[in-house]
Amino acid sequence: MKKLAETFIILLVVIATVGTLYTIFFHLKHSKPEPSTVQTSVKNPEFKKVRVEVINASGIPDLARKVTLYLRDRGFDVVYYGNYRGKPVERSVIVDRVSREMKNAILVQQVTDIPITDFEKDPDKLLEVSLVLGKDALKYFGKLIKKPVLY
Repeated sequence: MKKLAETFIILLVVIATVGTLYTIFFHLKHSKPEPSTVQTSVKNPEFKKVRVEVINASGIPDLARKVTLYLRDRGFDVVYYGNYRGKPVERSVIVDRVSREMKNAILVQQVTDIPITDFEKDPDKLLEVSLVLGKDALKYFGKLIKKPVLY
């Protein structure tokens, strides 16, 4: 009787192991990756040279971090991100801190579609562009906001 019980337990363990392995293999073989809700990465070598700060003045939680990851995925060097401490602002803006021709701001504009509005030299900042996210950020980053951040 004891031998029969041991054989039965071993058989159950083997069946459970085979079932688990089959399930894992079946799901890996037949699962398809979900399509990205954000544009595919477009890395331009010029993006590496542009240091950016992202300021969330929209009132939308966690937006600066998500936009930071979005810009880094495209090759920008985001050196700072954080929240604006005042009241939310209406419009998102890109401010070039170095070039009157706004060469750096144009590169950020290419991947965000946010209008470039100003050149404001700031030698105290060690960066080329400030990206201020306003209440209209949903227009530019709506899909990004809904996407969960996995890292």
